[in-house]
Amino acid sequence: MSFLWNWMFNKKPEPVKELRLEDIDWDCPCMKPVKEGPCGKKFMSAFKCYVGSKSDPKGSDCIKVFREFKECLKKHPEVLEDDELSDNN
Repeated sequence: MSFLWNWMFNKKPEPVKELRLEDIDWDCPCMKPVKEGPCGKKFMSAFKCYVGSKSDPKGSDCIKVFREFKECLKKHPEVLEDDELSDNN
C-alpha cells in the first residue's frame, strides 16, 4: 500500500531490500494456489518482471504483463477465493 500511496503523491518509496529472481521460492505454499491455477503462467511472468524490473518506479516496465495477469484473474475469479475465509466453512 505504501508504494501505491507514494506513487500517487509523487513521493519516492522507502528503500527496501532488493529481491532477486533467485530469491523467489516458487514452492512456497503462499504462491501455490495462484501458481498452479489457470493464471499461473501469467502470475509467474508478472512476478518475475516486477522482481527483475530496473525501471523507476519499479515495475512500470511490466504494465503489459500485469494487465495480462489482471485479465486472467477477471476470467477466473475463483483463483483469489480463499476457502478458509469463506462463510460456508
